[in-house]
Amino acid sequence: MRLEVETSELERIGKAFQAISKETSYEGLAKALLKAALDYSDAGRGAVLLSESGELLTRADASFPRERPKFLASQPPASEFRLPVDLSERVLTRREIVLRDDGWEGSALIDSARCRRGRIEQLCLPLIHRDQTVGVLYLESERKETFGPRYVSVISMLASQAAVSFESVQLFEPLRETNLW
Repeated sequence: MRLEVETSELERIGKAFQAISKETSYEGLAKALLKAALDYSDAGRGAVLLSESGELLTRADASFPRERPKFLASQPPASEFRLPVDLSERVLTRREIVLRDDGWEGSALIDSARCRRGRIEQLCLPLIHRDQTVGVLYLESERKETFGPRYVSVISMLASQAAVSFESVQLFEPLRETNLW
């Protein structure tokens, strides 16, 4: 039985890697990474934020239903997500994986007017490629212990794959914009 469960989990992880690595657009890649991370962890909300000249730009966010992530084409600064400054500093500058328990008011994705009482668990990972932080994967959950060590490890690997894939996207996007591809 245990072998079947592990095999099934490895298949899910393999499919997530394939979905991430085949994307050739920012939108597709951000959605693929976000969907894979949300599906694997069962987190309730998440965002993929890309860094451009040190400023975070919103690329995709999702909340329930997870099947339909919303793409934000306007790419506003991350402050629209209200990503806490200390979290942004730790992840973007220090390149730390941050897992923390916080109150609803610390949510980067929930409007403060809709905040409830209680706690949320936050996981924020840097997307690093060639010694540069190219973005952030941010996840939130209302359940405790959503992001155990095994989940953090797998999600970190998915984030690493996405960071490598972002370089490919950087090459394809200008071609797509000029209709050469």
